[in-house]
Amino acid sequence: MWMARMWCCMVRVTWRPSEAPSTKARVRARKAIRSLTLLDIWEIWSERNSRFFGLCESSLISLVAKIKKEA
Repeated sequence: MWMARMWCCMVRVTWRPSEAPSTKARVRARKAIRSLTLLDIWEIWSERNSRFFGLCESSLISLVAKIKKEA
C-alpha cells in the first residue's frame, strides 16, 4: 500500500511491503489481463474479417455481448 504525506510543497511516499499483493496474485492478474486483451483483439479481428469479406455485419452491442460471453 502506498501512503503519501504532504509537508508544505514536498511529498513523501512510503511503501509497506506487508500490505503488498503477493507475487502469485500479481502474476495471475497479469495473465488474466493479457487473456482478456487477446480475446478482445481476436473478436475485433474476426468482426473485421467478416465485414471485409462481406459475410455479415454485427452491431457494436452484439460484439460486446459476444466478448462478454466468451470471457
